[in-house]
Amino acid sequence: MQDQDKIPVFLSYLGFVGFVPPFAAYFLLAKSPYARFHAQQGILMTLCFLVGGLVLGGARWALAFQGVSLRVVYLIAFLWFILFIMCNLFAAVLGLWGRTWKFPLLHRMIRIAPPLV
Repeated sequence: MQDQDKIPVFLSYLGFVGFVPPFAAYFLLAKSPYARFHAQQGILMTLCFLVGGLVLGGARWALAFQGVSLRVVYLIAFLWFILFIMCNLFAAVLGLWGRTWKFPLLHRMIRIAPPLV
């Protein structure tokens, strides 16, 4: 890892702030394969978080119409968000240390997905 890769690697894992940081890291800042790997992984982590949020939102609506207590859904959504932030922070720290850690399911998606550019 070079010094110029630190900013894109850090921005890659700020998906909990919004879509802009991982996409900016990939399209504008990442020049090396190391930084691009982290940017791809950050984008996929953000997309997985949003898909999980949509599933939990659908479960909330389905249970609300049946009159079931929503406390369990809210607890799972809260734990999903905490897990997402912890995984992002873990990957960002490892990335800034010059290491890569491939998330088991996301790594397969990165190999299958075509390059974004």
